[in-house]
Amino acid sequence: MNRHKYVLKFIFLATLLIISQKKASAQTGWRIGADAGGLISRTFVNDTTNDNYKKKYYAGYRTGLNLSWGKSEMNGFSLAFHYVDKGIRYQLLTNDSLNTIGQVRMGSKFLEIPFCMYFKQDLGISGFVRENFGLGGAFQLTKYDSLRTKSKVGDFEGVNTRSTQFNAFFRLGIEVGNRFANGDLLTFGVHYQQGFGTVSTQNFNSPAKNINYFNTRFNGSYIGVNLGYHFNLTNIGAREEFFTKNINKTILY
Repeated sequence: MNRHKYVLKFIFLATLLIISQKKASAQTGWRIGADAGGLISRTFVNDTTNDNYKKKYYAGYRTGLNLSWGKSEMNGFSLAFHYVDKGIRYQLLTNDSLNTIGQVRMGSKFLEIPFCMYFKQDLGISGFVRENFGLGGAFQLTKYDSLRTKSKVGDFEGVNTRSTQFNAFFRLGIEVGNRFANGDLLTFGVHYQQGFGTVSTQNFNSPAKNINYFNTRFNGSYIGVNLGYHFNLTNIGAREEFFTKNINKTILY
């Protein structure tokens, strides 16, 4: 639990740090944006099953808002709030005459708050690539203590039991993008997120035979891709100045 408190303190102090700074030039200053994309997640890498059961990736999504501040032309910081759907998926080979495949798919919704630092390199006149890394916290929004999910075919079910409502994570990613004449940014990126601790545990069993097949664990890790658009907030002041600036006029009589 102490680790969770340290992560929250880190996000809070980092937010105060970027709020206290000033904007400077083309790649510096404040931007607010939105992004969305897909992701794939699964249980722990070292979880094992027998030959009839296959670990599959759970296909989910992530969408949200982000606030970024360019410290210089080469680096900056970002704080985001993402609504995330992620989970696990297993398949059972029933070995019947039709080769039927039973499936158990269990997903949960999360609020993720990552704070990252990024480094940028220019590609041509308006293009760029930037690497980012940081820490964050994930709050599980789905309300449950234990959920039971049955396969539509085959004698196969999974019981998902929550271990904690919050866990910390580390994020690492890379983006390519384009900077428009007004300073707005369009980005496309891929990133890996590693969760710390165990979010939930799963027990897969046969209800009819009353047999436990295997157990797994989920820590919220995933690989994701995202598309984002980031508005240059300095344009707001520029437009206001345009409409409010006093203009000398010559009146002809």
